[in-house]
Order: sequence, then C-alpha cells, then structure tokens
Amino acid sequence: MLKIYKSCDIIKTINVIQGEYMEVKKVLFQDCDLNDLFFQSLRDDYLEFDKWFKKKIINNEEAYIIKNIDSIEGFLYLKKENEEISLKNQVLPAKERIKIGTLKTTETIQGRKYGEGFLGFALWEWATSNAEEIYITTFQKQESLINLLEAYGFTKYGDFPNHELLCIKNKNKLDYTDVKKSFPYISTNATGRLLLLEAEYHDTLFPYSTLKGINSEPRNIDIKNGLSKKYISNNLNYKNLRNGDFLIVYRKKGPSEVGRAGFKSVVTGVASVINIKVVDKTQEDFETFKENLKNKIALNDDELFEKYEHKNVIILDIVYNYYFGSGHNINYNTLKENGLLSNTYPTNKIYDIEELKKILQLGGNCVQNIIVN
Repeated sequence: MLKIYKSCDIIKTINVIQGEYMEVKKVLFQDCDLNDLFFQSLRDDYLEFDKWFKKKIINNEEAYIIKNIDSIEGFLYLKKENEEISLKNQVLPAKERIKIGTLKTTETIQGRKYGEGFLGFALWEWATSNAEEIYITTFQKQESLINLLEAYGFTKYGDFPNHELLCIKNKNKLDYTDVKKSFPYISTNATGRLLLLEAEYHDTLFPYSTLKGINSEPRNIDIKNGLSKKYISNNLNYKNLRNGDFLIVYRKKGPSEVGRAGFKSVVTGVASVINIKVVDKTQEDFETFKENLKNKIALNDDELFEKYEHKNVIILDIVYNYYFGSGHNINYNTLKENGLLSNTYPTNKIYDIEELKKILQLGGNCVQNIIVN
C-alpha cells in the first residue's frame, strides 16, 4: 500500500469504526506507548518484547502504525538483515533479507483488509531493496496470517527450536501462474490495457496513487485498505484480458480540478488481473449480483445498477501491484507524444512488456521494482 521510499510519511485511511479518518503513520518507536493494550498479545508470545522494544527506541528505529484517537490498531516493523537463520534442522546462509519483524492488527479492524495492506507495505519495500528474500516468523496458531502469507507467495520453510515457523519469499523463485504469489512482480510474458477510471473511483480503488497538488478523499469503504480489488466495467475490451495480464491505471481529470485534461489525466500505477467474469444476467439477478460484490467495489447501489443494466457486464478481480507516487505520474500528453496511446479508443491498445517499461521510465520509476529481469 505505501511505497515508503517515495511517498509522504502520513497517509489518510478510513476509520471504519467511527466513519472518520484514521492515519497510517511512519513513526519512531519512541513515539509509541509501550503500555498500549495493543502490545499485550505480543508481550504474551514474546517474553523479551519490552527489552526488544526499548532497544528499538535507543536505535531510533521506525515502524508503521494505524491509530485511532485512543490506541494503536495496527503495527508493522521491517528490518534489513544479512545474517544466518538457524532453524531446528538446518542453517540458512547469511544473505541480504528483509524481515517482517511485526505485522499485527487488532480484532476491531480485522476483516477490513488492513493486514493485506500492511503486507503490501512490506513487499513493496522488499521490491525496492537489493534483498533476494523476505521472511517472517510466526506460530502455527496464527492461521489467518499464514493463509495470507501463502496467498502472496510465502512458503513454509522450517521450524525454529522454539517452534516458531519460518515463512519466506524469494525473488528468484516467483510463481507467475498466480498473480498474488508473484506480487508485486509482473510476468514478462504478460500484456495489458489501460484501466480508465473516473477520479473519485480511482482515489478509492488506488488510494496511494497520489497526484501532486490534489488532496483526494476516497470513499468510506473497505476496498481501499487492501491490495485486492474488484472493478465493474461495460467495456468489452476487458473481456479479452487474461489472468496475469497487467492494467495500466489511468485516472481521468476530476470535474472540479483546474487545468487541461491533457495534463491532469494521468497514469498513476499498475494492477494485475486475477480473474475475469462476464455476468450472465439470466443466471444472476441484480440482488444476487450486488450481494456477491458486497464491500468489494467503489460503487453505490444506484451506480452499480447502472452498470448491471448495460448489455455487457464484466467483473475484473485485480491486485494493486505498484503506484508511481506524487510527481511520478505520466500525463495524457506525454503518453501521446511517446506513441503510448491508441489512435482510436484508449482501451483498444494492447501493451507489451517493453511498452510498460517505457511508461515506468517516463515517470522516473525503477523497472526492477515491478519486473524481474
């Protein structure tokens, strides 16, 4: 969700409890209250937790938190390492790794995709690093966390003497047959199209794809918090996408935004296709259609009904691979000047991987953060 080497330290996210904004912040350990009840379960599992935490304070280390008015709701800590990993039956040699030291959300916000979003933070940082591997240790009882890790390509590698489990992901062993397992990377065999989005829907689906000088406020729905999304379209071109294809996220100029569309309509990031479904309305009435999409889309009921009434209704399951960040987006005029737009309708053009690389480079984005050569 947050690409920490490029974006600001504070990102607005929705407080789903009170309907107000709750911030994801990058903070120093010393700015966290060690006595916050949030840390009690960590303390129960790790007897040396307080000592570990105080050492992080001394070293001026940072973490990401989700916090409401009174207490912490989520905590993510990442650590760069280059050391051996001693398991019960083997020792893994020292190499550059990213360790997810802590990834935890409260029960209050579980089921709201915050955990998936936090995992995105970790994998984005890993992608920008020289580390070949990223790993986390956890106990077998953390079933929901392990399921999430496995969905995003981590494999169970072994046990520690204290019975903790090692889950690890390697840049050189990515499974491109599954879009989530290879996240955030895209297969070099993939092709793609533009994903055209009205400004309001874009800012909900892709909240970290920020624009310079525009303070967007995404809709107050859970879809914005995670990596996986659903997008409803009536455009038949999207029917021809394949699982694993990429989508070049294109935000149209907002109705109240000042300036020419050629400069204000921009490519802001990249997503990938998990699945494509063409809705058969003889088998799926509107109420069923709506229920199946509950809390997974950026449309209200009236807008959804407008989509459903159309002759062609296509549901795209997608994952949010990469965002460019403020100052790194590519506007319509630049795309046009570089031959990267269709001469007919924008979604008619099929992009190959080399054209995607060119778009990344035009925004000053590192190709290696999304494509492993």
